[in-house]
Amino acid sequence: MSIDKHGHDKEFSGGIPTLFEDTQYVILEEIGEGSFSVVFKAFNKKTKQLVAIKTLKDKLPQDNKEDTLNIQKEAELYAKLSHPNIVTLLDKGHINDIPFIVFEYVEGLSLKDELFTFGALSPSSVTDVMLQVLHALGHAHDHGIVHRDIKPANIMLTKQGNKTHVKLLDFGVGVVINDYPSSDKILGTPSYCAPEQIAGDTPTPKSDIYSWALVFLECLTTKTVISGSTLASIFQQHLSPKDIQLPQYIASHPLSAILKPALKKNTERRSSSATNIAEKLACIDTSNLDTLRPKATTHSQDLIPVNHSSFDSTMVINDENLIDTFDKPHAATVMCVTLSLNSYQSEPTKSNYQLSETQLEALYEEKKNLCISVAQKYGGELTGRLVDTLLFHFGSPETMNVDSRMCAKAALELTNTLNSSIYLNEGKVKISCTFYIGIHSGLSWKRSQQFPQGELPRVAMTLAKEADENQILCSQFTHNILTSHAQFEANFNSTDDSIIGQPSYALLGEHAQTEVDSLRFTSNLMHFVGREYELGKLESLIDKVSSPKAGHKRCAHIHGEGGIGKSRLIAELCIRKGYLNIASMQCTPENQKRPLNPILNLVKRQYDLDTDNKSQGTQKLHKALKKYSGNEPEKSITTLYHWLGVEPHSPLSTTEIPIKESKKRLFDLLIYLLCSASKQQVKKRQLYILDDLHWVDSTTLEFIAAMIASSEFQHSGQAILTSSRQGLPPELYGQITTVLKINRLNDKEAYSLITASFNDQQITEPMADFILHRTNGIPLFIIEFVRMLKENQWTQHLNGKVSLVQTHAIPLIPYNLRDSLEQRLQELTCDRKVIQFASAIGEEFDYDALKYSMGPRTLELNMTLDELLKRDVIRIKRRGGKKNFVFKHALLRDAAFDSMPYSLRLEAQELICYSRQEQAQNLNSEIDAEDKKENKWLR
Repeated sequence: MSIDKHGHDKEFSGGIPTLFEDTQYVILEEIGEGSFSVVFKAFNKKTKQLVAIKTLKDKLPQDNKEDTLNIQKEAELYAKLSHPNIVTLLDKGHINDIPFIVFEYVEGLSLKDELFTFGALSPSSVTDVMLQVLHALGHAHDHGIVHRDIKPANIMLTKQGNKTHVKLLDFGVGVVINDYPSSDKILGTPSYCAPEQIAGDTPTPKSDIYSWALVFLECLTTKTVISGSTLASIFQQHLSPKDIQLPQYIASHPLSAILKPALKKNTERRSSSATNIAEKLACIDTSNLDTLRPKATTHSQDLIPVNHSSFDSTMVINDENLIDTFDKPHAATVMCVTLSLNSYQSEPTKSNYQLSETQLEALYEEKKNLCISVAQKYGGELTGRLVDTLLFHFGSPETMNVDSRMCAKAALELTNTLNSSIYLNEGKVKISCTFYIGIHSGLSWKRSQQFPQGELPRVAMTLAKEADENQILCSQFTHNILTSHAQFEANFNSTDDSIIGQPSYALLGEHAQTEVDSLRFTSNLMHFVGREYELGKLESLIDKVSSPKAGHKRCAHIHGEGGIGKSRLIAELCIRKGYLNIASMQCTPENQKRPLNPILNLVKRQYDLDTDNKSQGTQKLHKALKKYSGNEPEKSITTLYHWLGVEPHSPLSTTEIPIKESKKRLFDLLIYLLCSASKQQVKKRQLYILDDLHWVDSTTLEFIAAMIASSEFQHSGQAILTSSRQGLPPELYGQITTVLKINRLNDKEAYSLITASFNDQQITEPMADFILHRTNGIPLFIIEFVRMLKENQWTQHLNGKVSLVQTHAIPLIPYNLRDSLEQRLQELTCDRKVIQFASAIGEEFDYDALKYSMGPRTLELNMTLDELLKRDVIRIKRRGGKKNFVFKHALLRDAAFDSMPYSLRLEAQELICYSRQEQAQNLNSEIDAEDKKENKWLR
């Protein structure tokens, strides 16, 4: 996909300016976008005024009639409105069947940009702005229109002297109150939607008032009120019956009499009139709120900050958003650290020195805080602490799926920092710290603002218990992931039944690896399946390198969640394009505050400056720099040597250079080394790979943008690939023009990967279903799951196919979804006993078995099954003409079963046993009857 500087598809929106060539409008630039539209700044040649033109984004009208109708509907809504605080409609029409609307152009910043750029507004300014928004809403509501998308981005601020004038924008998802369409699509911005909007109920003016109050509160606190890392967490906070709590300094102010009723979750208790609220708000003095606001406080080290994100873009909200967000697992690694303090006399003394409880507690806290500091440095998150034990998660959604390598780095650093001893009693008593560390990796599911639970931490804690003194013990799963990155030693003391029958490995340290070694490991790790389209796009990009032309930027950005196959895709590209010279750079969380770290590390490797014999490397670098003819090369080279931290080959200039000029000189010199000098050194064309861009520092981003824009790069025949778990950074808009998102494998692709993992042997349908349900289309975990099945001998050959051995005996792997799915089951309005009894039968159950177990409750049973089917908790599965039911996800069944009280579980199992006995007896009676008929016929 080609994108412009705003991240849009050029294939459509890029051609819009030409559509207006024969009209009175001249398109100047793109200034914004919505869920289905794009907005341009334009000049009206007739009136000599600036205007804003809104039209379709990305899709031709015949491709999406619904979006065309939305734009027409928006124009109709604006035609009913005329208010100084609502943007004015000037014109509307069609060009080649493409609809467009023309508005007055509003100078200034949106409230969103104002808050982001300048921080909090004064309480008086906030009150003035939000009063004007109320006036606009009051006018719209009086004309029977609900906006449905009140948020800071839709509130424009224009400075007129000392006065700030407000214009309310974007009625694109607005509706007429008595003309709400019946649809399963609910449009809105998740962080600002009213609860009834998310629930799909008819919107009313009260919906806008709820959103207005959220924006008011955000302006005062500079924080999005409803935020979270997932859509599910956002929706859960909105739909929770508990009302939003105001900060204490606002709750004690007269303003709370406005905000509290406006934020009521119950619509019957919520304020209903924007005009009435405006009248009351105008009488309240908010100027003293700043004096009431508490000063920032320093939190203890026990409080770990969590980065939440707000979902502040208009989108379609439906059941799929909710279910997918709850169900998606994330790659995670857990580290358990157990500490033990030991004291002994370093010198003989007459009396034994005993540590007081206070001293002992203080020493433990010191060591635990040290562990927390090191883990946080590598992206770890403290998720549990108990006396002498700490539990860290690397890779939950809040920390962007930090992988097991970061965890291993943290564990290895702890071995060094924890070994230092403490001396007391004038140095006569030595306190040493012994540690036991366990690490385990796998899939983790979590609900909003809760930490992953279940198998991951349990296995990590078991490993810590089994570890020897000062040992890091890793599970087989973690060992398999880290084989190419770290050194291990098999742990022969592990017991087969302690960690689900898996061997464990002691982590000894990291070892260096080349780019080729890394690619070879990645390609061996998993088969290449389902990425041919993406690979073709990249091959096409690279092939253009063979005949470089001026201005051609050979660069691409690849993004997708952890374990999805980004590295495998790049590895396959490099293997197929063997004529390329690969230069890999890695961004890491611990180096986010070290400018240009990945770039400088690459230069050090290329010029042997990271070896013990740095003098040879310095000579090599000096030779390459001889041909550099930039501005005052000696000063620039001095700057470069300083950044590389090496001694120059010969004395250089010591003249000080201004910081801004110094950065430009450094960038120019690095571009020369990577593009021109490297081309002279390496005969093969160069492919630069920058991995994990989500951890990149801002200076490196600035350099990459400068390098791509440089004529040296564009004429060098070189290419750059960046990869990340996030989309393209805004700093690279307009520079990187090919963006590929790597999605999860569909069932067909996942099945191909499963069969390839079994060396293309045929596998049974139950076996395939079992693996598909557990692995959720994540390639890395399909491979590891199959590996685990093989190594634990949980497979067998039956009738020429690979099948599972006693499926019910296999532990619930990779891990569980019970906690995350519990709420989904609690929301059921039907008799939960039905689904609990069904779960006791198994992941798949038939109607007769359930009916036998439940007794004479046919009507309730049928109603419950209907609801479960509608809510996508179960689905119908036909086997040999018989209709069975199966849980949509295996772990849904686990969640239902675990929700049963122990007494009900016993009752269910007993009833199921009796029902199966009765079914068997009935079946035997039928068989006996058939036998008698057959014997009579034979006689």
